[in-house]
Amino acid sequence: MQGDLIFKGGGDPFLTSEKIWLLAHALRRAGVDRVTGGIRLDQSAFDAQRQPEGWQDTSADTLPRVEALSVNFNRDERGHVLTDPDPSTRATLREILQEAGIVFEDRPAPAAAQPRRLLDWPSPPLRTLIQDINKWSNNFMVEMLTRTFGAGSWPRGVRRIQDFYATTFGLGAGEIHITDGSGLSKENRLSARTLAIVLRAAYHDFEAGPEWVSSLKVIGGEPWRLHIKDPNLARRIRVKTGHLDQVDTACGYIQMPDGQVRIFAILLNGPASDADVWEQVSRWAN
Repeated sequence: MQGDLIFKGGGDPFLTSEKIWLLAHALRRAGVDRVTGGIRLDQSAFDAQRQPEGWQDTSADTLPRVEALSVNFNRDERGHVLTDPDPSTRATLREILQEAGIVFEDRPAPAAAQPRRLLDWPSPPLRTLIQDINKWSNNFMVEMLTRTFGAGSWPRGVRRIQDFYATTFGLGAGEIHITDGSGLSKENRLSARTLAIVLRAAYHDFEAGPEWVSSLKVIGGEPWRLHIKDPNLARRIRVKTGHLDQVDTACGYIQMPDGQVRIFAILLNGPASDADVWEQVSRWAN
């Protein structure tokens, strides 16, 4: 192949080394075994905004840079956030492609070279991604999806989510106001009632409801541990928890003693703890 091998990111939130290995072998099957140039990254699918509104004085510094082409969640092998992930992305791509038998000559690309598309690599469907998002509380993946929903723009992505809530549930800005996708922003506003409305609709959604419910954590019976150890709630709760400074939340589904499934949503602002949240859930469950 003449010139550089260009990787154009499209917002895949789950582009891992394993997926790149598959991509590398797909390139080999397509006939690519030698590149006269090197590797170039195209991040132009996302705009230059570095973080959403409302992330001032939050834990946003623990979230990696959200770029259109992000490999391994823009973290190093130890899980540490990469402040400048592009060099690591190029190194990871090059290493895996070389292992697949693709040779790079690193010669200057011809000045008038016309790019040619070699391969498209789709991301997994949302119903698959939701498992890793909720089980691991992966804020990075959510923000990648939010920017992708907005064609590379956080404000457009947030507006599209808000429009969905308004059109589908009749929830306007008075019921739900968000400025990001993951919930880190201190400018987000919504009530427990609003959460319950969305949870009820999600549970009964034939297309994605089963995947959504199975993505929530279970007390007992799986490796994603929760602080709560109440044996009376074991295997009866599907839950997503959330914590910010002075905010403790939990929402999901309870299987009642008579077998019926009920929705619950708790948002506590101010001094509180997990115990305060789960005390209420335990009372409802019995």
